[in-house]
Amino acid sequence: MQTKNTIQMKLLIQYFQTKYSNKRLEKIHKFNEDYDGKIYVKTYSNFNEIKNYIVEDPGGIFYDPEVSSQSIQLFITYRTGDSTDEFQAIFIDYVDS
Repeated sequence: MQTKNTIQMKLLIQYFQTKYSNKRLEKIHKFNEDYDGKIYVKTYSNFNEIKNYIVEDPGGIFYDPEVSSQSIQLFITYRTGDSTDEFQAIFIDYVDS
């Protein structure tokens, strides 16, 4: 039986196969093999809404109650379509190693 996260990851891989380079696709596959936590997706209406996560603190740990009740980390961000300003961000649970 496939979990919701497994299905989300398969859909994400299919999306990246059609849109992006092999380098990004390899990152997704590697992540899929190693990660066993939850995946969160949030849509932003423009780049300015998410740029602080990317520019000021890439890979940073933060709290966003709209996404999760726990600390999360930005995994990847992508534009939802070729002619749109809408972006989706994929977040993962932060695990202190």
